[in-house]
Amino acid sequence: MSQETRTWRPSPSAEWAASSKLGLRPPEPLQPPVRRSLPRRGRSAGRQCEDTGYSTQQTALDRLTKVYEEKRSTPRAQAELKRELRKQRFGQYAATWLTRPRHYAPGSTRSVTQVLNGQILPVLESRRMNTFTATVVDDFIMSMEERSVGLAAQQNAFDTLKKILLDARRRGGIPENPFDGVVPPEYVPREITIPTLDEIHALKAVSSSGLRIIIDLMPGSGLRNPVGRLRGR
Repeated sequence: MSQETRTWRPSPSAEWAASSKLGLRPPEPLQPPVRRSLPRRGRSAGRQCEDTGYSTQQTALDRLTKVYEEKRSTPRAQAELKRELRKQRFGQYAATWLTRPRHYAPGSTRSVTQVLNGQILPVLESRRMNTFTATVVDDFIMSMEERSVGLAAQQNAFDTLKKILLDARRRGGIPENPFDGVVPPEYVPREITIPTLDEIHALKAVSSSGLRIIIDLMPGSGLRNPVGRLRGR
């Protein structure tokens, strides 16, 4: 039978002792990788969830302290109302919000409903209220840009979303301001030149009967839509 040969290797402590005799420094121990400090807090169901977005341990501790102080200083009934609001879906909260502004005229309510159904609800209807952050709002604006939504429609949708979310923020449904650092879409309307009375008479003199009817409607419509029709011809 062949005898198995074994190679002797010095232990790490022996290597360090030999290195110290030669005047060499022992190797530095490996440091564990630095992880972001993520505070953990209890849910109402008994499980724990992990907050995100805290790059330092002190920031995470400040967040935990704030949550603890809010729980200790908030009355039980108010805390329960906040929990219910934060669990609601955006579509449910928007439907409730739409019935509360008493200063809205019927026409304004119809316009807001059209904006909700056309731009906002298809993207955000199922999202829970407590998950709205500045990143979510930025993603919503980017989604409108990807769908080639006009700037005027983007601004209307953004203004409507802002009213709803700030109302939820005021009532405690959203912990942080979801519009902090968000750049809103900016609609700059084109400059429109309103024709003078002499120009209107000159247009009527050379226009067809259908165009003359539109020109006659201009004073009663606030010089808006018919002017656009005239400019397009």
